[in-house]
Amino acid sequence: MKQLFLETVKAQITGSTLPALSEQQKEGVMRYARFHSLCYLAATAIGGFEKDRATAVTFAERQSHLLQTVTEALEAAEIEYIVLKGPVIKNYYPDKYMRQSTDIDILIKKDELERADRVISGLMPFKSRKKRGHDIKYVYGVGLALELHFSLAEKEGAISEMLSTVWQNCERDGFCYKMTAEFLLFYLTSHMAYHFYEGGGCGVRALCDLYILKRGLVFDSEKTEQLCNKAGLLKFYTEMSQLSEIWFNQKQSDSFYDSLSDFIINGGTYGSYQNKAELVTNKSSFITAQLFPPLENMKKGYPILQKAPFLLPLVWVYRIATRPFMKKKKLKQFTAVAAVKSSASDIIERLGL
Repeated sequence: MKQLFLETVKAQITGSTLPALSEQQKEGVMRYARFHSLCYLAATAIGGFEKDRATAVTFAERQSHLLQTVTEALEAAEIEYIVLKGPVIKNYYPDKYMRQSTDIDILIKKDELERADRVISGLMPFKSRKKRGHDIKYVYGVGLALELHFSLAEKEGAISEMLSTVWQNCERDGFCYKMTAEFLLFYLTSHMAYHFYEGGGCGVRALCDLYILKRGLVFDSEKTEQLCNKAGLLKFYTEMSQLSEIWFNQKQSDSFYDSLSDFIINGGTYGSYQNKAELVTNKSSFITAQLFPPLENMKKGYPILQKAPFLLPLVWVYRIATRPFMKKKKLKQFTAVAAVKSSASDIIERLGL
């Protein structure tokens, strides 16, 4: 069924012919499609499932309306911004609704954060607002969330250093900045790598994005590779590009790419506990890291450590006491790690992560 799901995605992405499917096969394809946020694409390819298609279109239209409302407000306030991810990438798909998004992501400069927050907060009532390490998330309703980023960095290191140059790798149109083609491919790669390693998978949708952008953009491949290389992601970019060619352009596969395909498909859109557990090579080190994260990670949630890093042991104790680790999410993580028997360490090594 996995292969049939990929053939369905390929049919829509490349225009190839999909053979007639039985009702049982269609149901199987749609289960994977929902798992990978590709409902509209799959339902359009196989026919039927109008509810899935209508839901995807409704969410997309609501997101487009919110994006327009927010960007117009930022323009009026003369705040520079960059629209990220789905709303940009969907324009390169054969049908914009094929590229589903879960959130709207916008990047602004950090020194404009307070002003941008006031602008967005004043647009409409929202159900929740939460400031996190690199963004503020506003939830307006089911399937309608906005993440206002003031940084693209997910973790410290070479990747974050390269991502911090985003404003220098853009073309300006008024107050709207658009990433150069080369940087857009690098940013997509870095985001895929983050979800792959930290979450246990990057999803089929990300491979669709990579394949489509590499065919829709006019870009300098050498410059893209240089950006990835400086961030330590050249192996990952090369291997994922090759996998996309195997999936969608009939390139020859082998045992490594077969394993990589299974890993990605089994993980869903953003990875799974099981996949993440397979990436753990030392169970005791993993559990220790969950209980006692490094200083740089702790700084994001506990700003006091920015000025007083020596308080880290006390903050660890406070964190454990106030955020019980046997909550459902953590329990699933620990259970998956304890139960896992296979390892995906060879995949991580090959990808250079």
